[in-house]
Amino acid sequence: MKGCCHTALHRSLLYSVFFLSVAFLIDVRHYRLKLLALESGALIFLAAVLFNATLTAKIIWRKNVLDKWVLFYFLHVLLRYLVCGDKNIARMEMEKNLLCAGLFFGAGQFILPTETSLIRKIFAVTALLVTIYGLWQNFGTPIGAMRVPKISPPRATFGNQNFFAAYLVIALPFVFALFGDKKLLWKIFGAASLSVFALDFYYINSRGGYVGAFTGIAVYMFVIYRKKIPRIKTIILALCVAAATGGYMTRAFWMRDMGRLLIWRDTLVMAVKNPLGVGPGAFAVSFPNYASEELKKIYPQKKNIVNFAHNEYLEIFAELGLPGIILFMMIVVTFFRNATSPCYTAAAAGILANNLFSVNMRFIITAAMLYFIFALFRAENSKNKEISFGGNYFERLLPALAAVVMLGFFIPKIIMPFRALKVSAAEPDFHEAVEDGKIIALNASLAENPENYDTLYNLGWLYAKEKKWQKAADAFIKAVKIRPTPGLWNNIGNIFFETGNRPKAIEAYKNALSLNPEMVDSHFNLGFTYFYEGRLKEAAAEFREVLKRDKNNAKAILMMEKMKE
Repeated sequence: MKGCCHTALHRSLLYSVFFLSVAFLIDVRHYRLKLLALESGALIFLAAVLFNATLTAKIIWRKNVLDKWVLFYFLHVLLRYLVCGDKNIARMEMEKNLLCAGLFFGAGQFILPTETSLIRKIFAVTALLVTIYGLWQNFGTPIGAMRVPKISPPRATFGNQNFFAAYLVIALPFVFALFGDKKLLWKIFGAASLSVFALDFYYINSRGGYVGAFTGIAVYMFVIYRKKIPRIKTIILALCVAAATGGYMTRAFWMRDMGRLLIWRDTLVMAVKNPLGVGPGAFAVSFPNYASEELKKIYPQKKNIVNFAHNEYLEIFAELGLPGIILFMMIVVTFFRNATSPCYTAAAAGILANNLFSVNMRFIITAAMLYFIFALFRAENSKNKEISFGGNYFERLLPALAAVVMLGFFIPKIIMPFRALKVSAAEPDFHEAVEDGKIIALNASLAENPENYDTLYNLGWLYAKEKKWQKAADAFIKAVKIRPTPGLWNNIGNIFFETGNRPKAIEAYKNALSLNPEMVDSHFNLGFTYFYEGRLKEAAAEFREVLKRDKNNAKAILMMEKMKE
């Protein structure tokens, strides 16, 4: 009995650490610590299941109605990844779907049906803590010695306020579920939590957040009371009329960004013209070819990059084609046809409605949390099938060996972006003050021999260090006429980029590559310039050339990550 208590305690601690990490670890730009928590959680769940199979010589496989559709959807993404021409672009989407499938099967297999009530409470408590932090962040009022930066709208520990709103949409039904608990303390806790949630939604002021929250609440109430209400269809109709009336009265708020309608229209055109999809993660690099002139007037290509469709279903259709959207919708439809829990149903409905208007499912954390909801459903609604591993010693070790191989393969992949960030941050700053005597001496030497290549090159280099761009450009251009070298053209390109002349920078980098196609720096700089010109397809091609020659190039890895932000 004591051993069982210890096991239950350890599992409770694991769930607590998991939800606290998702709530409080920061997830901004390249510091994807929430993603690290989810990836680590998925690996722990899967590894624990496999190691336990070796210890007990058996595995209790849970067969659920969602299994085949989640598997088929993942296999479709995998197939599209394998056949796509640009795996660097597709990699992030592939990793997202691998994480989602891993959480679904790993957590769904690891979590015991008797633990789901505890998990719901842990999620509700950690969600309240982070919403309190978000509220505090909105006002920035010091509490004793404790201070937080004032950020309004609040984003808590998330990348922006919309991602924070998506997290609240998923957590909201778990707070509602506390009102069904037998203990009064949990009911009071639920009421307090709802007050804080409401304030956060108000200050975030996200359209997608409001849609998701109201959808989640409506679905929760419908599931709870549908058998008690004699005229449910009448009530649903009344709610629809009320929503339409309210939407019309606040139309200025909902229609504040008409450009999104044009993005949806142009995305649909792209999807129809590519019935098998443009490829996983390839929306951003393919969309400029289908963007209408009307949209380009609102979002000029050189100033704005349309990275997403702002509608998850249209984006899946555009990237994965008709088979992809059909398989994804089969996951959704199968879930709603079989789920009976108001908590899981409302959480899924809320975030799926939210993603009619937002990019939150492109945000890996939101997508992974949706699949965690599916995993909870799987833990509670499955038929068990026992698979034995007791034939011989080697057969019994197979699950543990599989776990070791899995951990050995994925752990380096998980930490690779953090290594790249560390390497990139450690690079010394090129610009620094230069002793005046050095420049004076070089100018004196140049007066005696104006055609001296080395003098011109060194003079241009020192001027560049001091950010005297025009003088540096003059020296380098004179030098390149004497002896054109790839390094010199690359330097000239850097100066043009720094002074805002990107077309001339592109020309200079191309000159460098014409002399040395293997020059990694010029491929990266050309891709970097293309990126800021909004030419994402060309940028991705150049970063791919960098990674072909240097697969661990930190700057290229970070830029490929940035192209999905």
